[in-house]
Amino acid sequence: MWANSKKHFNNAYTRWVKGEPNNFGGSENCLHLSLNWDCNDVVCWKLFNFICEKTGYNSIVSRH
Repeated sequence: MWANSKKHFNNAYTRWVKGEPNNFGGSENCLHLSLNWDCNDVVCWKLFNFICEKTGYNSIVSRH
């Protein structure tokens, strides 16, 4: 099971890179999404770009 601060994800997810998750070296406890949205387990100290969730706000857009 994968978890973040609010949600838990079942590890039955099928969009893993072939052979993953494999917990290589017993230390791959974080998840990385590939450019194809496939999952890979990775070490947590490795740096990648990331996605943040942010509460939206309402705005009114008008055209003249």
